[in-house]
Amino acid sequence: MEKNKTIYMGSLLLGICTAGVTLFGLGLLNGWWLQSTFNDLSNLVFILMVLALVLAILLIAALIVTVANLKHHAPVKAHLYVWGPVLLTLLAFMIMSEIKASKKEAFGQSHPNIQELHINLSSKTLWITEPEENVLDKSSYEFVNTIRYAGSDRMLAYSGSRLSASFKDMSIYSSETESADHRVVLTLPVVQPQTYPDLSKIIRKVSESSAYYTPTEASLLIYLYYYYNDRVEVVPALNLSGSDSMALWGVDVPVVQVHLANLQPQRIARLEVDHQALALPTVWPEENNPNECRDRTFSGFIMSPLTAPIRVRWQFEEPNPQWHEAMVTTPQLPAQKSKPDWKARETEVFLYFQKDGSVSSQWQQVVTLKSGKLGIRTTEILPQLLAPAPCGAAEDNWADEVVRLKQ
Repeated sequence: MEKNKTIYMGSLLLGICTAGVTLFGLGLLNGWWLQSTFNDLSNLVFILMVLALVLAILLIAALIVTVANLKHHAPVKAHLYVWGPVLLTLLAFMIMSEIKASKKEAFGQSHPNIQELHINLSSKTLWITEPEENVLDKSSYEFVNTIRYAGSDRMLAYSGSRLSASFKDMSIYSSETESADHRVVLTLPVVQPQTYPDLSKIIRKVSESSAYYTPTEASLLIYLYYYYNDRVEVVPALNLSGSDSMALWGVDVPVVQVHLANLQPQRIARLEVDHQALALPTVWPEENNPNECRDRTFSGFIMSPLTAPIRVRWQFEEPNPQWHEAMVTTPQLPAQKSKPDWKARETEVFLYFQKDGSVSSQWQQVVTLKSGKLGIRTTEILPQLLAPAPCGAAEDNWADEVVRLKQ
């Protein structure tokens, strides 16, 4: 009896030691108790190597004890005392990891990453947060293109993927000069969007096209922050990736890619098409280089059937900018055959901002022919341009081998 008790105690002690070392090692690898002592990578590697050596010795000892217990026909309890703590530790670790993963997924769903673009339309130099970061020169309208990552940024402005109702003002740093030494804290009221785009069809169609990717409202939007002298206006804009837009080719979702050609000398800082905001690019051409097509054109997405005149509103980059507005009737594409020999791809509308303040438009549809070649169906530009567009019309951006369809 005394012999069995000794076997039990020795087996249990070995099992507890092995389980403890295993748990500590797994905890280190998963960052459970990664303290400042282990922040140095060399220290962490050294400790893990020592733990691996100790664990190897303990496992070898456990195997030797197990073989000895089998040889001497020790009770089953002896084997349980050796391996039970280790198995229980591994089981507990698996359960804890699953719980942690579930909590992380739930947190991510309620606190998604939010993409933002901040545009300065005031006459001051601004900083979003700390003076040494996110500096906006008052001579340039572009501010900061950033992503708020859940867990690393304060997400007080958001409730899920939308702006929180309690987000009513913003405190920012302001200065009449570009020097941080003369900054003051400025609190501005926030004007929130009245509506959000209905993305349910887009989410469903993109999800159906991919077995590995399900978009969310947060992943399809970018929040535009417009800073004026007396307020901050925040509006969401549709923000589709290349794969998102490809998944919508030829489906019953009226997503239109808008191409902007600014023929005016002033830069356009804010744009709305059919009551929907578009995120403008971070780079515009220099005034002495008007023929740089790469920088003078822009494309974004809206949801519109293009069956009625579209309302176009824009503001130039200037102090206290005013809204300019035009009602644009997009020319309709020519009637197609009942059974066309092509498959529809993207739908595009081109907007030309002319020097007299008018806006001309052009509609283009990209298709894939049965032969595999690309084709385009393009309307004329209406109203006609006062002068040729430096970067050409919609069909001029395609290679000669692309088929120009008349129906």
